[in-house]
Amino acid sequence: MKAGEHIYIYLKHDSGFKFTHHGIYIGNDKVIHYWGNKVRKTTKSKFICGKTIHIKKYKESYASSRVVKRAKKRLGEKNYNFVFNNCEHFAEWCKTGKHKSKQVNEAHEKTAKYL
Repeated sequence: MKAGEHIYIYLKHDSGFKFTHHGIYIGNDKVIHYWGNKVRKTTKSKFICGKTIHIKKYKESYASSRVVKRAKKRLGEKNYNFVFNNCEHFAEWCKTGKHKSKQVNEAHEKTAKYL
């Protein structure tokens, strides 16, 4: 795994709701991610919680050094919002400059079918 990679794990809430948790690997066994309403730096092992780690592939993204700088710039940020600014939004923005969340978009599409 290289610094600047968008990594994620699959998790399951106590209610049974399945979701993914995202972060940016910055090297030296460290990950920057939204956790507990704040952008934090943790160890990779603490981030993965014993789960299998996945790397999101991109056709186009910023250079690794720029991704790491973008992630570090947001350390300490406290603007978490499940729908509008979650861990996936953060990782996507660090990699591409685009503020989006696939899992939020998919949930919105499923909900729209029933309206």
